[in-house]
Amino acid sequence: INIMKNFVRTALCAVLLIATSSLTPLMVAPSLANNSAEAVVDIYMNGLFAGDIETIKQCIGKDLKKRHKNTFKDPAYSRFLMNRYDGATFRIIQKKERENGTKIVDVRITFRDNNSMAIRLILDQGNKILNEIIL
Repeated sequence: INIMKNFVRTALCAVLLIATSSLTPLMVAPSLANNSAEAVVDIYMNGLFAGDIETIKQCIGKDLKKRHKNTFKDPAYSRFLMNRYDGATFRIIQKKERENGTKIVDVRITFRDNNSMAIRLILDQGNKILNEIIL
């Protein structure tokens, strides 16, 4: 019974997160090139928190997709993400554009227990995420 309660609670949180997001996964265009780096990061982070693998894949570049190919195929990965980020929030703490047109966006993730971590997302000229680095 506890497992079922946890499942229902997690599913409800994921639905609420998607429903309250300014950009739901259903609204993600096949090409994110017309979105700002900040918008892509917002879409990516909301997809990550919701365990939405398809949205995550739309936001990342080919090399990152290849590196995580097996992870994305794992049926438990979506649930892992939802559990990991349950009750978490994020905010962009810094952004800058390099001369070559790539962008760096630093994000602070705060978990339910108030622990936090920072990640750096590097985006190409078309605003696909090339790399994610834990700071």
